[in-house]
Amino acid sequence: MGTQTSGSSTRFEDGASTTVAVNPPDRPALSADSPDTTVNPRLTSTRASRAWIRLLPAFVLLGMMLVFVLQNLHHTKVSFLGFAGTLPLAVALLAAAALGGLFVLAVGSVRIVQLRRVIRHQRHSRQR
Repeated sequence: MGTQTSGSSTRFEDGASTTVAVNPPDRPALSADSPDTTVNPRLTSTRASRAWIRLLPAFVLLGMMLVFVLQNLHHTKVSFLGFAGTLPLAVALLAAAALGGLFVLAVGSVRIVQLRRVIRHQRHSRQR
C-alpha cells in the first residue's frame, strides 16, 4: 500500500502523501481519550509571588527578634551622653542596632546620590 520514505511522512503508490506528527522520544504518545496532563515545569513569576518570597526572610527575622526580646527582659542600666536610665536589655540592644542601621543607611544613601550625579554628568558630557 505505502512505502515509508521518512520518519514523519508516508508516500502512497498513487503519489499522495500524508504527514504524521512524531512525538519526541522524551514524551510518550497520548491516546485520543487521554487528556494532555503535562505540567509546564517553568512557571512564570508574578509581582505577588516575588513579594512573598522577599517577605519570608523578614518574617523569619521578626520571629528571631521576638525570641531575643522575650529571653532578655531583665532591666539594665544604660548611660549615653549624660543620660542615664534603666530599660530591658533587649530594647537597649535593638535600639543600638537600629541606630547603627540608620547610620549605615544614611552613609549609603549619600554615596548613591554621589554616584548618580557622576553618571548623570558623564551622560551629559557624552551627548555633546
